Amino acid sequence: MKILLMLSACVLMVNACGKGGDHSVDDGGYHYTNDDERHSLYPRIRGDKYGATYTYERGDLEVYGGGSMNLDRDWEAEVGIEYRFRRSAQSPRFNVTLHVDPCSFLAYDLNRNGEFSKDELSAIFGKDEKANALFAGLDMDPSDGVITEEEFLAIGPLIIADCFNNEK
Repeated sequence: MKILLMLSACVLMVNACGKGGDHSVDDGGYHYTNDDERHSLYPRIRGDKYGATYTYERGDLEVYGGGSMNLDRDWEAEVGIEYRFRRSAQSPRFNVTLHVDPCSFLAYDLNRNGEFSKDELSAIFGKDEKANALFAGLDMDPSDGVITEEEFLAIGPLIIADCFNNEK
């Protein structure tokens, strides 16, 4: 029966068998691979059930089908198709402008714990010298490594340019 299933593989894969790719048998299956596609046939014998599964793969596409039948002629079949979507490295870029009040403490306190760290400031502005200089300018107590709301309200309006234009 297994020989019959392997011969069926060439019938199913007649297009692939005629091409000059690599043929192999491993993991209990027959495989044909060329530069951009792969065909696989796995014969199955489980108890009194005989069957096979055929898979065709090309890039992100996989098509499969198979079935089995027992000696009482009870049968089952399965077919399917899968496509794996991948994000393109050339996906479009978007310019996003957010308008927030630069004098609002909550604009900087991302985790809402009543203080913000250099990491929270870097998450907003990126890791650059200006973000580091802003943090250093706002941090009245450098030993704790955070800026509290009290520190921000005391120093922020003095060193953040847009705070001069607000009456807050």
